[in-house]
Amino acid sequence: INIHDTRPSEMLRDMASLIEKGFIERQNGNAHVQIPFNQSIFKSPTQINTASVSRRSQMASSSQQKPETTGNPLLRCWEYTLATSVESQLCSSKNQKLCPIADRILGPKNASKFMRHVSFEYDASKTITSSVDGNSKTGAFALTYTSPHSGKKFEVQTAEQLHEVLNEFAGKKLKVNSRFRSDVSAFFEGLHGGRLKNILRVQCGLQDLHETKVKDLQSLPDALLGIAGKIASKAQQRGASVPSYAPMNNQRHAFNMRLNDPILQEGIRTGAWESPEKRQAFLRQQLMEPMLAPTLDTNDARSASSMLQFFNDLENRFAALKKHAPSKTALKEVFGRIADELQGKVSYADLAKAAYKALKQEFPRIHDAALQENIMMALAPRCPQMMFADTNWEDNGRPEHWGMQFNPITGQFDVLKGILDDSGKYNFVRSELPGKFDECRIIDDPRILFRR
Repeated sequence: INIHDTRPSEMLRDMASLIEKGFIERQNGNAHVQIPFNQSIFKSPTQINTASVSRRSQMASSSQQKPETTGNPLLRCWEYTLATSVESQLCSSKNQKLCPIADRILGPKNASKFMRHVSFEYDASKTITSSVDGNSKTGAFALTYTSPHSGKKFEVQTAEQLHEVLNEFAGKKLKVNSRFRSDVSAFFEGLHGGRLKNILRVQCGLQDLHETKVKDLQSLPDALLGIAGKIASKAQQRGASVPSYAPMNNQRHAFNMRLNDPILQEGIRTGAWESPEKRQAFLRQQLMEPMLAPTLDTNDARSASSMLQFFNDLENRFAALKKHAPSKTALKEVFGRIADELQGKVSYADLAKAAYKALKQEFPRIHDAALQENIMMALAPRCPQMMFADTNWEDNGRPEHWGMQFNPITGQFDVLKGILDDSGKYNFVRSELPGKFDECRIIDDPRILFRR
């Protein structure tokens, strides 16, 4: 594929052509690519110098190479394209917010000229490190300014950097005040995400595009199951195979909903998606009852071993806390008391609630959110999850997905982050903030998901 200076819509057509010609096959949710993709496909357009390879040479090379599991590279291209397109389509609205800020500093005439040198770019290869948990991710949006004097390009991410490029544009030191810093900070906080529906409508030439709106995180499992069933039903009517994804976005990011999750697939197969009552009963059976059922017996060696492993995992997670981390000795004493209190047949929910109660009482300085997250992450390998999102983010080079699990401490669903390892198993780490999934949207229009 020649992706140098390629329009997003053209790239999507090329990717669709590859899929239709059988250059990619899916197994267990992964993509096995039959052609060697140039890694520059994951970089921003400004970083791509040469990415043109003929399909004939690609086919010749593929015959000599073993197919490689690459973490859904075509889906990643789709996600990057969506994210880039969303930002480019929203430039006009973002310019409307940035222009008044520049106007107050430069004046209306010069501000208009300044805005001609501003653009929004998505760099899929850029690595960013979270100031909250220290995890690294690839892919970030950036406001860029190209100097009309030197031709150099500057990345702008803070109020100070914007002040510097305004100075560079004007050729002199400009005065700014606290309002400038406040407005710029608010502007940068809004640089993420976008309206997926709008960009798809533009790219696909559709005036009316249907999407499902999900009001909050607790409504998400029901919505996911309902949408998966609806899409599968549409596919059956059209004589098409069920797609493994559906475009989705939350408040800050565009990504793919995974329709090939085993729980969703079971819900489709059994018809559990057909009514709210069926969906609620099915989700309770799949996600809640395995945690509420008394499947552990403190008198059984295997159950005792599972409980001990849970305590060991929890100890390791608390050891990673930078602030208010309890000592191993103190933790072992608490774990011993919990084991003594739990006698006979108990559930994983009993284990989680007992750990939460004892640790909260013993270590009150640990923030409640951190306490719950560490308990649920330690419990995650033993409990069912519905992995619903295939993001374009990575954690130290490993694909990062999002899932949901039932939290018996609160009686609600939590979002968790799964890092896919080389064996295809998930390593669950600190969860995303639930608020990011308030008012999320999922495209369920068959005109997007199936060939016309």
